[in-house]
Amino acid sequence: MTVVPPSKTGDRIVAAFVTVTLALLGVLVGLIIYLVIRVSSVQGTVHTQTISACEQSNTNRAEEVQFIHAILALPAIADPQFETPANRAAQVGQVARIKSEVGAAYALHDCTAQYG
Repeated sequence: MTVVPPSKTGDRIVAAFVTVTLALLGVLVGLIIYLVIRVSSVQGTVHTQTISACEQSNTNRAEEVQFIHAILALPAIADPQFETPANRAAQVGQVARIKSEVGAAYALHDCTAQYG
């Protein structure tokens, strides 16, 4: 039996393979860390934009409610013969009901609680 000495070329190939594998693994770990940081940053930006959009929506809702209430505050155009205390009371009641429904439909959101 003859013993074959280990070849230096084979050792070099294994060493190169291990080195390349470790380098690729290092690059892959670095890429994963970068992507995690990037996604976290983007999520923070999206979260901030969502809350900002919600607050802008609240501003728009408040302006629309003010506009609707201003329209409801306009005097009714009616023939004086139909303007009776009972009709006036019914109209005031209907306007109050409409204002209540508008308030419920255009209720503001608590953006921080909803998206925070």
